[in-house]
Amino acid sequence: MEQRLIWPSTHLEDPTPLTAGPRQRPLRLTLHSGSFSAAGPRDAEALSLLNELSGEPELDIIDFEGAAHPAITVDAEPSDGYRNLTVRNTNGEAICHHIGISTSRLSDSVLGTVLRISPDHERFPEASRDLVAIEAHRALDRDVFVTSSSLILANRSSFPESNPMSPLEASQLAGLAGCGKTLSLMHGNRIPGPRPGVVGGK
Repeated sequence: MEQRLIWPSTHLEDPTPLTAGPRQRPLRLTLHSGSFSAAGPRDAEALSLLNELSGEPELDIIDFEGAAHPAITVDAEPSDGYRNLTVRNTNGEAICHHIGISTSRLSDSVLGTVLRISPDHERFPEASRDLVAIEAHRALDRDVFVTSSSLILANRSSFPESNPMSPLEASQLAGLAGCGKTLSLMHGNRIPGPRPGVVGGK
């Protein structure tokens, strides 16, 4: 299957991070930290390489842990119908506050529609956590949601504006965004890149 990419952007920068010039912007990746225990060997390798490249100007990486990258925290309780978001740096200092996720996007009915999970399903708690994570990513206008969640990846068409990808797919895209030479050397040319604007899904 082919996945068309939808890029969030402003008038101050190029709509895509895959171009060069004065308005070029980094590729903004959100690492779905809680999902990577399910990553296979090639995804684990690709994730390790993305982490190593996190200092490159072509990449902007945040996650949900805060050990190696700035981290997203989501308020447990809603305020005026939203789960507020804070992004903190690796020292725990707040660098961004955001109104967050509308609770209407986190309802049981939405879970049933986008992830095809009912409240009595044994994976419902996992699905609920996955939905909060990808909605936080979407609210912050990030480019690519990097995940090993089988629920998200099996239903990626339900999240067209979030561009969910596996770590392997995201590392291929990072090559197109300007880290190609470094990734090629680190991967030993074992991982082919996708066509611009298209990612081969599983």
